[in-house]
Amino acid sequence: MIRFTLFLFICLSATFCGYSQTDEPNFKELDSLFQLKIKNNEIAAAQAIAQKGMKLSLQKSGKKEDSTYIQFLFFYGQTLKQSSNYREAETIYNEMLQLSKKIYSKENPSFVIAMHNVGTLYRESGNLKKADSLLSAAKAIFALHKNTHVEYYAEACRNLGHTKHGFGGDELAEELLKEALNTREQLKPRFYRK
Repeated sequence: MIRFTLFLFICLSATFCGYSQTDEPNFKELDSLFQLKIKNNEIAAAQAIAQKGMKLSLQKSGKKEDSTYIQFLFFYGQTLKQSSNYREAETIYNEMLQLSKKIYSKENPSFVIAMHNVGTLYRESGNLKKADSLLSAAKAIFALHKNTHVEYYAEACRNLGHTKHGFGGDELAEELLKEALNTREQLKPRFYRK
């Protein structure tokens, strides 16, 4: 799970935040430093970095409807989630989702990733009805773009499978978890396959 979380951080960095050579280097460096702190389980330090990134982004763009701000807002929410502060994390993730909705189309990978993250938070905090709705929608959109977003599709299947299991839908949960497994098998390089 930690490996996938790190993978999501890296992908979100590239997806939410299209850094260019002309961007202030603070964002790239803050992003890297945040990920290092998360990897080392230094949650308080990671949280401070996320807040600094949000502040710098607001200073630069003057608005919250900005991909860099949304990325660091996600990072901040992730620190709350990892601290088991689900109520505050839910507030932050929902803000992230609303801001994403304003600047991305509903099929844009950045928006769908935000929707998936909120759904995952709901699943982990026990709100299975909300989780099911968001994760089902995210899975359906990722399925349309399965060739370019294979890892996200697999993760959406896995999280939706766990959600269905929570509802007692073991047969559907098993189908989804097998789909996640089969999809991940496609990602392995040939020399890792048996």
